[in-house]
Amino acid sequence: MPDLGSLAALTLALAPQLPAAAPGTVDTFPAGVRACLQATIPSGIDEAQLKAAGWNAYDIDGDGPPLRIYARGRGPILMTGTGAAAKESGCHVLASRGSTDSLAATVDGITKELGARPTESGSEATLWIVGDKGVMLAGEEDTKRTGVRATIVPIAEGMK
Repeated sequence: MPDLGSLAALTLALAPQLPAAAPGTVDTFPAGVRACLQATIPSGIDEAQLKAAGWNAYDIDGDGPPLRIYARGRGPILMTGTGAAAKESGCHVLASRGSTDSLAATVDGITKELGARPTESGSEATLWIVGDKGVMLAGEEDTKRTGVRATIVPIAEGMK
């Protein structure tokens, strides 16, 4: 999988170009985490579930493995690999974070959305174990943007 920092910058740059959400639809970062969590299955990503929930797929081909981005309005962006790469890379939720948004508020929102307390919480990452999946939240910063990224992956038996 290509450098996630570069991919985060790319997807955040694409976000303003995506179509607006349907009236009455407001997606939050925690709702994006829940969508990824529900679509992450042992064999990869259940794309039909994301599409049925209104997430539109956009494919990105470049130098690295092909990527698929899911968007539903101008909320968070979901990013996965395609085919076998989806199983290896999991599902990523990306969003820009305004200067008034704190990472602690994002952790609280995800905790409420998942109905689970973090298993580990540190200055660089927070981890939740939900059933047979792991959710890791980390802040992303570069010189132009501040963002947040959650990675959702299945946990192999014996690793829980």
